[in-house]
Amino acid sequence: MHNRRARYGLIAVLPLAVAALLAAPTPAMAADLGTLTVTPNAGGSVTASPMFTSAATSVACPTGYGTNAALKVGPVGGPYKNLVPIGALGTYANAPFSLSPNRSLSTAMGGSVPDGKYELVVICVSDVLGDNPDVFRSAPFSVSNGSWSFGAAPSPSPSPQASPSPSPGASTSTSAVSGAGLSLRVVIEPSPGTKPSASHSPSQPPKPQPGGGGNHGGLPVTGLALGLLIAGAVALIGAGLAIRLLARRRANTTVTVAVPGGVTP
Repeated sequence: MHNRRARYGLIAVLPLAVAALLAAPTPAMAADLGTLTVTPNAGGSVTASPMFTSAATSVACPTGYGTNAALKVGPVGGPYKNLVPIGALGTYANAPFSLSPNRSLSTAMGGSVPDGKYELVVICVSDVLGDNPDVFRSAPFSVSNGSWSFGAAPSPSPSPQASPSPSPGASTSTSAVSGAGLSLRVVIEPSPGTKPSASHSPSQPPKPQPGGGGNHGGLPVTGLALGLLIAGAVALIGAGLAIRLLARRRANTTVTVAVPGGVTP
């Protein structure tokens, strides 16, 4: 019975607790007092010291917060590290001012600077009220591969890739000559293991090697030998035709012999 009452009491309290949490005010986000102008703003190595020459505020610190000013660096949103010892001029609420770092980005961050987005801030400090909740803020900058720069992080350039060169292959040259009832086909193939020479001139054809004229052996057929062979074949055919024509004419020819005295044999 006692446990049941305790359970009912807890159920009744839970909605009240949730309502109280929802009604509680949430902490306000820090607003910017103004901007920071970095000189020079070209970026550089994270180990270069100082990181840059100066950072200038757009306006003065709020009234009552001009005792000290701190220039800090860190990831966007914090936490931040000092780039220079805290200034103590006491006049930072009178007019815009500049602060100059005396160390590199890697020194300020403790040696290691991971790639990512970072920003610079200037905090105004009162000797009575402490740090002002609002800050001067720079544009975010990027850290990549040991360098920092304003704007987008530089993308690595693609490494060039060599295009594969075609491997030389053996070529086969084929020539065919026909005429006068004669057909001749010449095939020239490179011998095994022969590679084309880079200094070979197209105007100078390779000289034939003895014994390399095909699968049947012997000497290759050159232009002069081929011409003589064709001429001989044509001459033989012409001679045969001439003899045949002469035989026909003799068979059809009548010879008349005149004998004195009018006697015909």
